[in-house]
Amino acid sequence: MPSNHAIVAFAFVLPFYWMFKSRVRYLFLTVALLVGFSRVYVGVHYPSDVLTGAVLGVVIGLSVMKGYSLSSERYREKPYTTVLFLFLMAVSLFRIYYIQYGPLDLSPDEAQYWDWSRRLDMSYYSKGPMIAYLIFFGTSLFGDTVFGVRILAVVFSALSSVFLYMLGKRIYDEQVGLYSALLLQIIPLFSTFGIIFTIDSPFIFFWILSLFLFWQAINHKTVCVMHNEGQEKPNDSSLIAHHSSQVYWLLLGVSIGFGLLTKYTMAFFYLCAFLLLLFSKEKRKLLLTKGPAVAFITSLIVFSPVILWNAGNDWVTFRHTAGQIHVADGFAISPGSFLEFLGSQFGVITPLLFVLTLISVWRLRKDRGGDFLF
Repeated sequence: MPSNHAIVAFAFVLPFYWMFKSRVRYLFLTVALLVGFSRVYVGVHYPSDVLTGAVLGVVIGLSVMKGYSLSSERYREKPYTTVLFLFLMAVSLFRIYYIQYGPLDLSPDEAQYWDWSRRLDMSYYSKGPMIAYLIFFGTSLFGDTVFGVRILAVVFSALSSVFLYMLGKRIYDEQVGLYSALLLQIIPLFSTFGIIFTIDSPFIFFWILSLFLFWQAINHKTVCVMHNEGQEKPNDSSLIAHHSSQVYWLLLGVSIGFGLLTKYTMAFFYLCAFLLLLFSKEKRKLLLTKGPAVAFITSLIVFSPVILWNAGNDWVTFRHTAGQIHVADGFAISPGSFLEFLGSQFGVITPLLFVLTLISVWRLRKDRGGDFLF
């Protein structure tokens, strides 16, 4: 077993030995050697253990130094993406460590979804099948362990920030994209979904991915329409733009479909997208194109296993969901429920961000531009 003390000592000392050019550097090296010698002297390690630990420490130290050098070069070229990458890497490594060694056992929901993953089906009583298949994938790689169940929570959380950064960058600039991506990681509720693997972890990812693809689709289409105005025959560049737009609409349908397989709340994405196209003067004409229909039909095809499963099981999921949202009581807007919802958002996104959001909406209330509506 390699000596942990030797690993830490040599990994810690090597960067200092490299930074200092005077004789002080030899002092650091001496300290590392003394640490290694002490482990043999007190009889807790064999010399081979200390030597192996020293080699591993040197490798780690060299890796850190090389990583620092590459990060410095990349930061000068692309500062925002470098900061995001390093932040997500650090947070993800911490989450992996916490999942592996932390005291938090599986929650009741996680245990239920893990049980589903042992009996894969096209759908389940209360939820779609996506969470079961994702946990099945994780446990197939890492066994029926807490780590196997939760590892994809780390992946989806990091990917959510990546696509949120890309979306913010395209709508505004890199700085806005970076701040948005970092905020997603530090808001307590969303940070929790980076460790606890319930349906919300992949749902948040598919919602953000759908937002990104929707933005790409409507803006590629706009470029194409504007380019073809006054032309009897579209040129090659406009055809490429049109083809690219159709690909984004198709991918959007797949993403929404995966979101529906994860959590039925994804259906509200249809409403949000429709309202944006309806109230945006620049994008309204897209409602008359085939792009939205392609996305909608594709999403239904992806979601069809849930429909087929329910057709053979007396539509139990739909009846369960209808009971959860009290459809039998009718639809009514209650001021008390609305205030309760606002209060919950006050706690979910933190009071500071909630107030800043209200201030931003108030200041931009007269802005009818597509970016703000989006």
